[in-house]
Amino acid sequence: MSGAKSLLGLVPADRPADTVVALREDGTTLRWDAFWSRVGAIACAHAARPGRRIALDAPDAADFLAGLLGLLHAGQQVVVPANFQQASVAQCADSCDGVLDTAAIRQLPATEGWTPPAPLPADAPIELTTSGSSGAPKPIAKRFGQLDTEVLAHAAQWGALLGADPVFATVPHFHIYGLLFRLLGSLSAGRPFDTAVAATPHALLNRLRAHGRGTVISSPAHLSRLGDLLDPADLAPYTTAIFSSGAPLGADTAATLGAALGQAPIEVYGSTETGGIAWRRQWPQAESP
Repeated sequence: MSGAKSLLGLVPADRPADTVVALREDGTTLRWDAFWSRVGAIACAHAARPGRRIALDAPDAADFLAGLLGLLHAGQQVVVPANFQQASVAQCADSCDGVLDTAAIRQLPATEGWTPPAPLPADAPIELTTSGSSGAPKPIAKRFGQLDTEVLAHAAQWGALLGADPVFATVPHFHIYGLLFRLLGSLSAGRPFDTAVAATPHALLNRLRAHGRGTVISSPAHLSRLGDLLDPADLAPYTTAIFSSGAPLGADTAATLGAALGQAPIEVYGSTETGGIAWRRQWPQAESP
């Protein structure tokens, strides 16, 4: 799929109003025009006092993405909690000037016809938290332009493979991997993303079946257990590609999935600090850089 756009200059006029941004478990969708109305409502509500640190407490992926863009367009620094549990959000809020939560996002009146007055600056600030896989979780300051650059690099590498198929996930959006591959990459490419996190292999299969076919954003922890709970070949007709990150994927798991699906999972390596730095495919027929 060609046509991935920089998130810095993305505007409502870039796509038809009825473009689907997000898929919901209840069968409804979030359209492009409604998404931008929500972004605009958030931006307008927070524009009077730019430069503040705002914690973004939005477990729903579509709410989160609208909140992220809205706050950035209002000139705020977005601070993403380590997770959306009450204690983590409270700890995050202690270092912030305010909190934007789900209730506030959904209660703001829509601003139909809103468009960003200017592109986002590349140095628009966002603070993420490490996953804690290599030590205690810690905050990491990022610039939105860094994330945008990585999203465009992903599109150049895998855009043709992924096409317009929707994106499904077993990982959350509050860490950099889920944020980039579930949300930002989908928004840049005009690809719908599922707001649900598939907690089990059968839940994932059901979501894929419901929408025909899609890309899966997962992790070694989920993929290593997949074959114990269902036949991986059941996923083959519905899977465009599988991504894995967070740790090395076991060779046996990679081989099993490669044989069942006809393609190896794409493993992405990196960290919150560095972003993505490498990728590979282990299955014998696969190619890696």
